[in-house]
Amino acid sequence: MKFRVWDKITKRMYYKVKIDWNGIWFYRGDEERSERNYEGYSPWGSKYTKLMVSWGLKDKHNKDIYEADIIKITTGEDEYEYYVVMDGKCPILGLLGSENIEVIGNIYENPELLPLLTVKLNNDCHD
Repeated sequence: MKFRVWDKITKRMYYKVKIDWNGIWFYRGDEERSERNYEGYSPWGSKYTKLMVSWGLKDKHNKDIYEADIIKITTGEDEYEYYVVMDGKCPILGLLGSENIEVIGNIYENPELLPLLTVKLNNDCHD
């Protein structure tokens, strides 16, 4: 299981995340976690960050699939459907092999992709 966090203030996604009983710590860069690359802290329940999880599923490029990712699914020759993984679930993922799935972005960094969605999101899904 891996985590990432979206900082709603800086509009940045962090993939170096440490979770403890007090909240979420996030770091910049690919360096080892240390005080010199510490970027921020968010207590549990903060309205300024969004924590997302990857349960180990990967797309056709071996890229981790996280909550809030927008995925492109090949359904036939030149036929595609687009979905968002929410709350760690996307029922279609269990029905397909990873060779049919591609992460093309996420709802925070790529809002321009939202019109492509096969199933539209309500406003509660991408706060």
